[in-house]
Amino acid sequence: MTEPLSDELEALRAWLTAFDEHCRTAPLPQTTHLVVTPLGWPDRALIEEALHRHHLSVLSRLRLRGWPRLSTVLQVTKRTDEALRRAVVFEATWAAVDALEQAEAWELSLDDAARLVPHKRALRAALRSRGVEVAELPRRSTLHALHLADADDFTSSSRRLVVANALLEEGLCGELE
Repeated sequence: MTEPLSDELEALRAWLTAFDEHCRTAPLPQTTHLVVTPLGWPDRALIEEALHRHHLSVLSRLRLRGWPRLSTVLQVTKRTDEALRRAVVFEATWAAVDALEQAEAWELSLDDAARLVPHKRALRAALRSRGVEVAELPRRSTLHALHLADADDFTSSSRRLVVANALLEEGLCGELE
């Protein structure tokens, strides 16, 4: 991947700054989400079977729009230059993975999500992934077929997802007011 341009970084920084303001006033949900990314989309039945084997229930499903940007709000919690460079590259990589950007958030109770966390790595290992190298960053990264926050981030991750999805649904993917 090529190094992101400074205007791309500044545009993302501005979007995230405005997003943060919207997110601060949103209530913390009492549930969290397992996200089936575009890489996991073809294997939704396999993921559902795994949840069923662990006696976990999906409370609802939310169709996600603009997955590349949504992935950024889930993964980028620090606003450093390095984090923003990674995010720009990841967004471009996600856009190249699936032009339709099909993704869904499956709402789980906090208890069910906590019971899933120990199985997250094994479940991911059975699904598709894609390695990503970012110029001048110290480590290789991976795009996964599913995303589940760690237990200490369940509710704030869910709030970021819901707020960003609503903003993107409203067409506020460029400049936020």
